[in-house]
Amino acid sequence: MKRLLQLAGFGACVLFSVAAVHSVVSDNGEVERLAREAACGGAAARCDAAMRRLSRSPFGQSMDFAVGSTTVTVSCKRSYVLAGDYACSAR
Repeated sequence: MKRLLQLAGFGACVLFSVAAVHSVVSDNGEVERLAREAACGGAAARCDAAMRRLSRSPFGQSMDFAVGSTTVTVSCKRSYVLAGDYACSAR
C-alpha cells in the first residue's frame, strides 16, 4: 500500500510538471489578443498597442504594451492553477 501511494505521488508530480511546462511553452496567441484588448480598453480594432515586454510562468502571463505615449501593464491569469481560460486585466 505504501508503494502504491509513493507511485501515485510521483505520478501527480510528473503530471503537474508536464502541465506547467506546457503552460509556459504553448502557443499564446489568444492570450496576447486578450491582453491587447485589455490594454486598449476593449477597443483593440482602433488601437495601436505595441508589446514591449512579455513574462510567462505556469501561473500566468504579464505583458507591457505601449499605447500612444503610455505604457500599460496587463496581467493574464487562468481560472484555475494550470487549467481554465485566461482572463486579462490592465493595471
